[in-house]
Amino acid sequence: MYKLIRVLWLLSLVGFLITFLTTYANLEEAIKLKINIEAEPITIGRDSFFYLCISIFLIINVLLYVFARILRNLPAPQPNQSLWLASPALRKRLIKWLLSFAFVFNLLFIFAVILIGNMSNMYARGNITFNVWIYTTGLFFAIWMIALLFIFARRN
Repeated sequence: MYKLIRVLWLLSLVGFLITFLTTYANLEEAIKLKINIEAEPITIGRDSFFYLCISIFLIINVLLYVFARILRNLPAPQPNQSLWLASPALRKRLIKWLLSFAFVFNLLFIFAVILIGNMSNMYARGNITFNVWIYTTGLFFAIWMIALLFIFARRN
């Protein structure tokens, strides 16, 4: 299961890079984001958008991956230790959860980049509705948060 989660996470990294670079290559110099139909659009420079997206993406993925590596490399617990990380099974479940959570965040970033490309009129096909994708990503996020609660509530 760990290897499958890592493969999905790596595929989501590649998917984000492909989506992001394709979107970035087709953007105009000034990106106009329409958050609300009645409000004025927010304008951001293309280069600022690039560095902001890459920074957020790298920070979240590196933090989740480093925390998973720290959990994986913790020393074996002592017999009478009662810390919450004393259980090797709990550690394994948390590592799997962290990497799968990074996968969910990467999906969120992919959908956000596609949505921003659509908002800035990158696509000539007209307005594409992304409500289904946004709600699906929110649902994935909620499911992973509930799964974290079940990981901590589960007895060994």
